Amino acid sequence: MPYDRYHIPTTPAPPRHAVIGKFKIIRDTDLCRHCGRCAKACVYGVHERKGHDERSMDEPTSHLCRNCFRCIQLCPTHALTLTMNPEYSSLGDPYWEPHRFYAISYEAETGRIPVFGAGYRGPFGGQWFDGMWTDMSEIVRPTRDGIHGREYISTAIDIGRKSPFLEFTEDGKIVTAPSPILEIQIPIIFDILPKEILSKHMTSIISRSAAWLGTLCVLPVEEAGDVPPIERPHVVPLITERIRDIDMEILRSANMIEIVRSSRFDELLGEIREINRDALIAARLPLVPHISDDVISLCDAKIDVAHIVADSWGFERKRENQRHIRYALREVHQGLVDRSMRDEISIFISGGIAAAEHVPKAMILGADAVAIDRVAMIALECRLCINCTAPQMCPVEIQQADQAWAVQRIINIIGAWRDQLLEVMGAMGIREARRLRGELGRAMFAEDLEKEAFAQMLERDEQ
Repeated sequence: MPYDRYHIPTTPAPPRHAVIGKFKIIRDTDLCRHCGRCAKACVYGVHERKGHDERSMDEPTSHLCRNCFRCIQLCPTHALTLTMNPEYSSLGDPYWEPHRFYAISYEAETGRIPVFGAGYRGPFGGQWFDGMWTDMSEIVRPTRDGIHGREYISTAIDIGRKSPFLEFTEDGKIVTAPSPILEIQIPIIFDILPKEILSKHMTSIISRSAAWLGTLCVLPVEEAGDVPPIERPHVVPLITERIRDIDMEILRSANMIEIVRSSRFDELLGEIREINRDALIAARLPLVPHISDDVISLCDAKIDVAHIVADSWGFERKRENQRHIRYALREVHQGLVDRSMRDEISIFISGGIAAAEHVPKAMILGADAVAIDRVAMIALECRLCINCTAPQMCPVEIQQADQAWAVQRIINIIGAWRDQLLEVMGAMGIREARRLRGELGRAMFAEDLEKEAFAQMLERDEQ
């Protein structure tokens, strides 16, 4: 059998609507001589001649601007003005910041990670995932595997519960029944979209993207029936309150079924295991203070996957002293390791995954895979505004997006994120994503480094 290398080929998918850039260039038509000096000066393609009239300058493509001021300086009539774009500043919220929108849009269009940092004067750390750094020691040792041979690095992961030990008969036969294991080629799945945006059209886009990429997507069981049979192996039907007769066909053919952790969980679990004994069972539970105990109880119940769901910022669902999933995930992983139970359950996380580097960081903290929803929405040009409840007011008409274009945008961003994962793994000297899980010794945390660096000073202050 020939070697089959997993690869995500990307194709440019230009945006349907004007990209909201950080800067805005205003051209004064009364002063402009259309001399073209700005076009010759700009290496980013902000200024171009009009295609149908070479004697005139087109309006500046402001989102391509990198704030170098070269066009401003060389304009002989001072017809150009550079300002901050107020529309850009108003995007998102304190977690989903405007630069997240720009990065995700760029990745969805090109399939590449944008390069930032030229002239950077900000902090090299921050809150949550930004307060964590990965070990890049192999990047300076080219004589070892390091950054070379990335075509041999595997991003595939195994999903499911592994037995902690094997039992044999006296004549050497294995008694332990093997648990079902599901392999996907990337540690990224698609989570259920918010109900305001969920529709048959969006379901088709997500399921088709998951099938093309060879990964999974979580869909309400009520919506899963609309998915074509060829894509159903990649669908994880979500059960919330009850199982209808019409859902039986979907559940019998599913490779994995997710159940909301509620008062009816045990009852629904029993029904599911009667319907499909071969399917992996995932429990969907909110990120709460006692999450570690909940996950351990799922291990005891022989659940295959714990899907921990935080809010869109990655925080616990309580009002005061909310903990970010970065800290909770580390606690869950370490708790399972301390009890020698880590391989008895897979861990998915949702919420707070907003950038490519968050994927390897979440895996280092103990996740087997991450689930994304808002990222896919932003890839389709969603601006996370409040108009989802009134589709006719959507500024980007997301429900009218062409399916082929939308699928390509999602494929592009996953391709870019996988390339970033390959770079991180190569720089760490790790060849399998399975090994990346829980590699806490290969990461550095801002709070730990600060305690180590300033411990003596703090002790003197206390005295």
